[in-house]
Amino acid sequence: MKIANDVALVLQGGGTRGIFVAGVLDRLAKEEIEFQYVIGTSAGALGGSNYISGDIGRTQFLIVHCMKSVKFASAANLLFTGTFFNFNYLMNTVPIKVSPMNFDRFNSNPAKFFVATTGVADGKAHYFEKSSCSQFLKAIAASSSLPFISKPVLVEGHYYLDGGPAAAIPFRKPIEDGLSKIVVVETRDPTYRKPETKKSTIRRTKQFYRKHKELSQAIINANKTYNDDVEEINRLKDEGRAFVIQPQQPVTIGRAERNEKKLNALYQEGYDLMESMLPDLKRFLGVDDE
Repeated sequence: MKIANDVALVLQGGGTRGIFVAGVLDRLAKEEIEFQYVIGTSAGALGGSNYISGDIGRTQFLIVHCMKSVKFASAANLLFTGTFFNFNYLMNTVPIKVSPMNFDRFNSNPAKFFVATTGVADGKAHYFEKSSCSQFLKAIAASSSLPFISKPVLVEGHYYLDGGPAAAIPFRKPIEDGLSKIVVVETRDPTYRKPETKKSTIRRTKQFYRKHKELSQAIINANKTYNDDVEEINRLKDEGRAFVIQPQQPVTIGRAERNEKKLNALYQEGYDLMESMLPDLKRFLGVDDE
């Protein structure tokens, strides 16, 4: 069933915690619930791309496979290329040789699909849309390129990094675009708030990004940006404009988890939770079971 154009699906990132998002999206896809406006950050952008292409199970496979592959994630990559995660491998080699992606369906899907990044030059949120960005796979890579351990990615003449500092939960874009409702998939439990940035981290950030003061400040203020966003989403939820799907208990895995059992358990948690929330979601969306 196609969802009305005035409802957005918003997907949080969080590195390998994004496998929770993958579980949610796979259950939505199996239910044939198709949003016409999708926006994601980092791993949420990766999951969103496979949701748009209809590749059920592919995000789960990619996260598990790639975190075990030294071709994708390794200290050697960081040492020799300056980036821990090899997105060239993920975006170019994997879809052809490891886990084929349905590019025909991805490209022909009429849904609007945005990815969120943080601009290196200004530290602000920048969004790229599938149908209008000539380097969209690079935009997805940029959205996932974590500060400190990733090189900025050049997209259409400018450099970008992970969307996390500026738009970890990229809900503000669809609200600004005038959509009336949002369905938000988060990768943290309801009680989670980002702690205050440590002084040592502030010093490190200012030194590391000394040539990019706006980006440095965005990274330092990421905790406040995130916490303010969560409070605003909760306000929209109370108003009946937001439907939130998130882990019900604290997520204990980090952004670069390699333990396959833990990853698959978090995927299943997302899948099962979405299963249980389907009736409530459909009421929120105003659709009936067929």
